[in-house]
Amino acid sequence: MINLLRVSTRFVGRALLAASFLLFSFVVQAAEYEEEVVVIGSEQSRQSIAGSATILGKANLAAEGLTDLNQLLLQVPGVYIREEDGFGLRPNIGIRGATSERSQKITLMEDGILITPAPYSAPAAYYIPSAAKVVAVEVLKGPSAIGYGPHTVGGAINLLTRDFDDREPVLVDVELGSHAGFKVSAAVARKIERTSFSGEVLSYGSSGFKDLDGGGETGFGREDYDFKLKHEWIGDWRQRTLIKIGVAKETSDETYLGVSDTDFNDDALRRYAASKDDRFDSEHKKVQVIHKLEPAPNLKMILKAYDHSFDRSWLKLDGFVSGPSMVQVLQQPDNYVAAYLTMTGAQDSDESGLVIDKTDNARKYRSRGFSVAAERVWSIGREGSYSLNVSARSHKDGVRRRHQPYGFLMQDGRLINDGEAYGLKVDNDVEARAISWVLENQIDWKSWNIDFGVRHESIVSALSDYLRDTDNRAEQNELMPGLGISRFFGDSLVGFVGVYEGFSPASGAPESPTPERSMNYETGVRYFTDQMGIDLVGFFSDYDNLLGRCRASDVGCQVGSEFSGGKVEIGGVELTLNANELATKLGALSANVTYTYTESAFQSQFLSSFSQWGLVKRGDELPYLPSHVARGSVTMTKDRVSYGFSIRFQDGMRERPGSSDPAPGEGTERFVTFDLTATYRFSDKIRLQALLRNVTDEQAIVSRRPFGARPNAPRYFGLRFRYGGA
Repeated sequence: MINLLRVSTRFVGRALLAASFLLFSFVVQAAEYEEEVVVIGSEQSRQSIAGSATILGKANLAAEGLTDLNQLLLQVPGVYIREEDGFGLRPNIGIRGATSERSQKITLMEDGILITPAPYSAPAAYYIPSAAKVVAVEVLKGPSAIGYGPHTVGGAINLLTRDFDDREPVLVDVELGSHAGFKVSAAVARKIERTSFSGEVLSYGSSGFKDLDGGGETGFGREDYDFKLKHEWIGDWRQRTLIKIGVAKETSDETYLGVSDTDFNDDALRRYAASKDDRFDSEHKKVQVIHKLEPAPNLKMILKAYDHSFDRSWLKLDGFVSGPSMVQVLQQPDNYVAAYLTMTGAQDSDESGLVIDKTDNARKYRSRGFSVAAERVWSIGREGSYSLNVSARSHKDGVRRRHQPYGFLMQDGRLINDGEAYGLKVDNDVEARAISWVLENQIDWKSWNIDFGVRHESIVSALSDYLRDTDNRAEQNELMPGLGISRFFGDSLVGFVGVYEGFSPASGAPESPTPERSMNYETGVRYFTDQMGIDLVGFFSDYDNLLGRCRASDVGCQVGSEFSGGKVEIGGVELTLNANELATKLGALSANVTYTYTESAFQSQFLSSFSQWGLVKRGDELPYLPSHVARGSVTMTKDRVSYGFSIRFQDGMRERPGSSDPAPGEGTERFVTFDLTATYRFSDKIRLQALLRNVTDEQAIVSRRPFGARPNAPRYFGLRFRYGGA
């Protein structure tokens, strides 16, 4: 498929780009949310977009009641998930082949504002908004995502939080479940004349589902506190100001350590003694101000300012002070018997001579910025319109890293500090300053919609390495054009085609920065009625330079350093089928099916010192990119009762590049899981729900990163009470 598409798409794409000089964008009208926080707005707006877009709405998310953003996003085609902890605490989200590693190649927003702790200087961070407080999700792929940088190679995700709603002034959502799982959420909203305010408190957690050798904690707890204030000003300019303040905290007994394949087959939920007392603590703070005004007819302006901080400490097993790597031990325990026995607590350190390395990866992230956008709309006769949108953003972010190792001795299955003083592994400060501007155009004429435009990113980054006593400075400048065209055939059928240049900046301050670049193409059709919808999209990405980024779990590289994978091609097909409240004898039937097929291939042979690649041959597939991902759900509602059933399938993924079946220990397993729900509505506001997730208790190796085989979450049963809301 890739070879067949390559020549024609390159030719057509460059011809289209030569004719366009402005970045793809679109104008949306928000139906349920304020315009200043959405990127799509409503289902009606989605239908007119000349490209791929998905909205998961309030009713859908309220019915699911998910706290795991990974599971929530599986309802979107073209999105890939690599699970890590089973709770969604460490999200690994990719879009259309852009690596899912720590969600570093997507633009992630909350209410239309960048929310990644350091999207330019250190995008592979560990914070993401809690899924339990997200009331809607917008996902943009293809040309429709390019207006929301800096990362445009895959797409953009916008997470919408609770809006002011006088009809629902109070919301309470409580859930209790397996493994001491709990969720408590409460929200209030009030309007006094021209001023509205809302507050929300969320707390959820679990005692954990893994069994630690010798006993110990494996659970987590998260807390979120959010406050919003909106004021509508008197005057002809229709001004309104929104202020958001929030604090999010997490404490979790999470680890980098998995298990060997043999131990996974014996007990998929086992955790080794060496991971005892691994602990993650974090705090995220945000202040956001959004001001909208309309100084003239058909002219709108939106100003945004934000200041975010994210402090985190993660004391976790990082290997041995002197000895084999964890990856080596877990892949070949028979060849590293002493290390394996020490790690599992079966042998003491005084016998093996091995000291366990636990490192506190302490980091402080900061991110702040200011943006302004102006939109002007003109009518073209009676059947058309032209809109121009100009926006600019000044942004600054950075991360201060101090990774402090500690030595521990294994004694009788317990860890004892060795009392030695060890020097820092990492001690640096990275900062990036970026100026971006976007010029957007949209022409709507009869049944045609043409979107074209340009985005520019100018980035200056600096790296101070205090261990090496070095300072580096780097600059990146990128101009990204794009074009999207759609046409209505009647009232229910839309065809569209798009092409744009994707970009993901090099992080840190390498001496010769080589950002990730790609030429991305898509074409598709969309059919919709009030009760049914079908989206079929083909996509193709031609990467000029694929980037790999070193993380703390990678061997033989410095954290934050980058590696070039050269040219790579990725192609695939996305399918979405929706049916909404179809009348049957058994009740109202709603159904949803999503499916994604993906191919990938490196275009050159090379030997990389990046441990995730190694020796790569031309035609090798990318790691952690499943060929097939599918999800289906059915809901039947009659009177006060509704029943839901969903099924999820994910193909196995390779750990390293290759073209044949992965060798033992170098791939994940394909798996299928089933979920069931039953909901009883006592009234329009009060509901009781029973949830059964992973009905068959399917256990599969869903990841081998950071260290060793890791399982998906086991069977879960919960009872949920909800007052208010959808």
